Amino acid sequence: MVKVSVIVPVYGAEEYIEKCARSILGQSWENTEFIFVDDGTPDRSVEVLRSVLASFPDRKVLVIEKENGGAPLARQKGLEAASGDYILFADADDFLEPDMVEKLALAAVEAHADVAYCGFYKGARVCRERLFSSGKEFSREMLHYRAYGYLWNKLLRRSLFDGRYACPRYGMHDDMVLLCQILPGAGKLVRVDEPLYHYRCDNAASISHRRKALRDAESARNFLSMMRFWEGKEEVPFQESLPLLYARAAWAAYRYDRSILVDFPELSAHLLALTSAPEHPLRFWRVKRWLRLAK
Repeated sequence: MVKVSVIVPVYGAEEYIEKCARSILGQSWENTEFIFVDDGTPDRSVEVLRSVLASFPDRKVLVIEKENGGAPLARQKGLEAASGDYILFADADDFLEPDMVEKLALAAVEAHADVAYCGFYKGARVCRERLFSSGKEFSREMLHYRAYGYLWNKLLRRSLFDGRYACPRYGMHDDMVLLCQILPGAGKLVRVDEPLYHYRCDNAASISHRRKALRDAESARNFLSMMRFWEGKEEVPFQESLPLLYARAAWAAYRYDRSILVDFPELSAHLLALTSAPEHPLRFWRVKRWLRLAK
């Protein structure tokens, strides 16, 4: 029986953490360790969590405390402590079906897969993932918004995190930034064609409810930091998507946060190169507007 590590960053989830923790600790897959990372939460989330833990004395649970640094760094801290063969991430305001770990783990073991993924509930709506032949295809489709770029509906082999990757700093699209770096290194993928995860849409404190300008600027900074990390390396896992990613970042910089150009001066050079290509991902008038700004 393979071991699964479930990692949950905890911040500002006092209202939701009890249901989340009970759904995780009540999983039917026995060989599971549970890692909760207190990301310096200012509320009673950890106090509520510890009261739930008392109801599951036989579970292998680790609660890690750290200064607030955001969900990506909290996940990374949990990953460093994980000892499982596979990793499953969850958000503290969501909850799981009681057999989610079991179904994903069995599917991964039976198929000798590096990644097992499933559908999910987004509020009351059921979302299903497509079938992908490789991690590279999954990554490409995700970057073009033709696949879901979430961490929490994917069981990932621990060894996928052993290579080089840039850990995102900001919360917007941090899942996608991490996945597009590690999924291309995956071998076989397997899909469980049923919804097993519940993604809440009613948490007003969620990043998805923040202003679009802030969300797009954070997304641009995450992707630009990732591309800077990979620049000059022999094999870039998302090479064919680079023009699209630079174009999106440029538009976010122009529209919402022009300080991005100061922090990433290479952005204007990359965008200028895009205009000489036969096809570029931005409409022509958008490119022209950005070029006037970059001069």
